[in-house]
Amino acid sequence: MDIRKKKQKNVDIEARNSNFEGDAWIYSGIKRDTKFIVGFTVGKRDQDTCDRFLKNIQDGMELPSTTNKIEFFSDGNGQYRIGLEKIFDPTCYRYGQLVKEMSGGRVTNIYRQWIVGEGRLNDVQTSQVENMNGIARGCQSNLVRKTKGFAKTVNRVEKNYELFLLYRNFFRQDKNKMTPAMNEEILCKPLSWNDFLTTDYQT
Repeated sequence: MDIRKKKQKNVDIEARNSNFEGDAWIYSGIKRDTKFIVGFTVGKRDQDTCDRFLKNIQDGMELPSTTNKIEFFSDGNGQYRIGLEKIFDPTCYRYGQLVKEMSGGRVTNIYRQWIVGEGRLNDVQTSQVENMNGIARGCQSNLVRKTKGFAKTVNRVEKNYELFLLYRNFFRQDKNKMTPAMNEEILCKPLSWNDFLTTDYQT
């Protein structure tokens, strides 16, 4: 799903299957403009997991208002609509869906629609979160197939994804030498492994 707010920009959220013993999915959200991964949740592909995920997204962002709305964008998973209705006042957010019809492994048609609120249909996109999920699969063998890195528990999947989130948000620089955390004005410089492993953090 994609979320857009004044300073908070946009966030795409989506659920992807993780390859390990049992049935588990990773629900993830990314801000469209800064590419900052706001949060994720691992669990069954059900409403409870989706609700926990959306609560994580809410906790990681400034609360919206009628004059400072958030925009969410997702695929056609109906769980997002139900979950958003539980958490946010409908006057404080807009929600659009992009639904792809598939045939023979190929996309044959794309439908865009606004579920809550209205706006330009071309704004309804999920390319950022889809790209991020592709990168996550390329970085984590347990998301692709059974290998020596095969994750047998949900906890292992969560820990692997936490490291991925840490690296993507705070370490990896784009062509402008900026990390997502720098774009979000959380840090003024990229984090290094030496910084991370030797600095005392207080909460």
